[in-house]
Amino acid sequence: TGNHVDTLSVSGTVKDAFDMKIEKGILVMLYNTYEDSVPCKKLPSYYAKTREDGSYKISNIRPGTYKIFALQDANMNYRYDLPSERIAFSDTLMSVSKNLSLNLLLFKEEPKFQKFYKAYFPEHGHLVLSFAKPADESFKLRFFSREPKQQVVYEYSKNNDTLHYWFADDLKDTMKIQLMQEDKVLDTVRIKPIPAEQESRAGRGEKWGLRVTLNARKERPFDLNKNIELYFSHPLLSAKTDKRLYFKSDSADLSSVFTSFNFDKNKFARKIPIDSSKAKEDTHYHLFIPPGVFTDIFGLTNDTIKIDYKSQEEKNYGTLKLNLKMKYRIKFILELINDKGEIIHYANSEKGSYYFTYLAPGNYRLRIIYDGDGNDKWTPGNYLLKKKPETVFFYFAPITVRPNWENEIDWKVE
Repeated sequence: TGNHVDTLSVSGTVKDAFDMKIEKGILVMLYNTYEDSVPCKKLPSYYAKTREDGSYKISNIRPGTYKIFALQDANMNYRYDLPSERIAFSDTLMSVSKNLSLNLLLFKEEPKFQKFYKAYFPEHGHLVLSFAKPADESFKLRFFSREPKQQVVYEYSKNNDTLHYWFADDLKDTMKIQLMQEDKVLDTVRIKPIPAEQESRAGRGEKWGLRVTLNARKERPFDLNKNIELYFSHPLLSAKTDKRLYFKSDSADLSSVFTSFNFDKNKFARKIPIDSSKAKEDTHYHLFIPPGVFTDIFGLTNDTIKIDYKSQEEKNYGTLKLNLKMKYRIKFILELINDKGEIIHYANSEKGSYYFTYLAPGNYRLRIIYDGDGNDKWTPGNYLLKKKPETVFFYFAPITVRPNWENEIDWKVE
């Protein structure tokens, strides 16, 4: 090192770019060479690891110009070489002539190429295929065995990276399927289906059939300002919309209501909402659905459904008024998040005021995502393309919602 000890340092914190959580045990690395490939191929000139509080400090640095990266090093080789690893980088070179402070935001890149992960049959007529990236319109299945023809349904997960392929044919022989994206073969799957007779005698403790569940429970009050929702274990083929569901109340002001529902025979729904907007607070309700109202693609029908539940009291909710001022006029996503990490409200707008009602008591957070690419979701970065992750802002002051109370918040985002 010469006749003196270098004393310069670089310090800061490393956080996750999306949720802003501190990250411990993350490598922070300096390089005195500047090729784009340095974090992938070379060892760093200096490095340190983040502490419990997400902070780091690299000491005894020689004056000079450096590239800086943070890395969640999954295979402990000091290189960015696995798709599961997260990275953070500065998009400018760092000139070190005095002690510097720099905070870094860690993200995992979206997969560069589509890749097939796995295929399995959880039950008869239900094939699940999962992928590295969301499937688009160019994705298709090519069958080299007998192709299902009866009531075929393509159902994608929320992120489009899992396909639930439903079919009513009772196939018994091994299926050979090519997974295609445009003209490229991603993979070939050979898998044996579960015949209907095997499903019916599986002895899993519950008879195979069309199961119906609801978002209302007897043991806890049901939220006002929400619809009752029916969830089905299989895609529906038909529904007897002329059969009204018996929906009644014990209160004097609503002795009984017969309610109907909407059903689109072209969508093979697995969820149907039932309008419960007339529900009164602190009231007991009884829902009765006769047997045989719903038929799934396998020809199975529902059993009798009965449920008793009670609506919540209005005084048990709080409200939140948000006055929002944005420094930049850019498309953004606003999210209200509860203490379980669940997104309670989602808005994509450029309004200045928001009013959140019927909030359960508890602690909440506000998050804003600058949606630069306009895809209505947060997009991570890409190192080789020099693309930073989309900017995320949190309102970090505590937001506590109390029963029968209104909060008002002014938030200037800059």
